[in-house]
Amino acid sequence: QGKIYAGPVWDFDWGTFRPNRTGLIIKGALWYGYLFTHDEFKTTLKARWAELKPQFENLVSFIEEQAELIRESNDVNIKKWPIDGANNGDEQLSFDAIKTMIEAYTQRIQAVDAALAAL
Repeated sequence: QGKIYAGPVWDFDWGTFRPNRTGLIIKGALWYGYLFTHDEFKTTLKARWAELKPQFENLVSFIEEQAELIRESNDVNIKKWPIDGANNGDEQLSFDAIKTMIEAYTQRIQAVDAALAAL
């Protein structure tokens, strides 16, 4: 026996700029659906979320600060490497879509809060 590890984590780009997604989709995933039937798992999850949530919330100001640092670089990058295709629509957004990304990120924090409160 031992710990179950989830990973690697990827594909966050498909939802980065899409606010208004709700719930914990992961609850329906293979092992997570089973884990959510156990009180000990839910209690541990809630405690861990309470511990980490302030760090997630602090990321908003970090994202805003970093955006200002790289804004000019973004302009130069687009001139040097124009985007001429589309994979998921994100590449057609302006740099100011960072506001939409922050909105989606903040809503996901709220969704986790709501989902854990309902457990």
